[in-house]
Amino acid sequence: MEKFFDLSFSSQPDGSVRLVQDDRIDEAAIIDLHPEQVLFVARRLCGMKPETADKLAELERRIAVLTDKLQNLVCNKAFRSDLIECIGDGFEYLAKLDGLLDLAMEFDGGRLEPDSEEAHADDGKPIYPPSAIAQAKKTKPSATVEAGGQLDLAV
Repeated sequence: MEKFFDLSFSSQPDGSVRLVQDDRIDEAAIIDLHPEQVLFVARRLCGMKPETADKLAELERRIAVLTDKLQNLVCNKAFRSDLIECIGDGFEYLAKLDGLLDLAMEFDGGRLEPDSEEAHADDGKPIYPPSAIAQAKKTKPSATVEAGGQLDLAV
C-alpha cells in the first residue's frame, strides 16, 4: 500500500481503489472507489467540465481503436515479410510504419499485446518493432489535465 502523508491507497483484487486515511485518533476511514470514480474526481478537481471529460473519453477510445488496427497491420509477420521482399524500399516503409506505431502507442498510453496470433514469430516471440516496445514500456497514462487544455480541449 502506497502512502502520501496520512492517506494510503492501493489497488484491490476486484479492481477497485482503496483509500485509507489514518488520523491516529480514531479508526481509519476507508473508502473503496471504482477507477472511473477516481478519474472523474481528479478531472473535476482539475477544472475539467463533464462534457469535456466525455469528449476526452471518446477521443481515448478512438485512439485505442486506431492503435489496435495499426498494430495488427504493422506487427503482422506476413505483411512485414511481403513488404521487404516485394518492394525495393520496403525497409524504409517499415521504418516509417514502426515510427507511426510508436506515435500511436504514445497517444494510446503504451498498450501492448495485440490479440491476433499472427503478430508472433514461429518461435512464439512477438515481432513488435523494438522501438515501439521500448517506448510503450516507458509510457504511463495520466489522469491529470494540464492548464491550457489538453489536446486543445477546453477545460
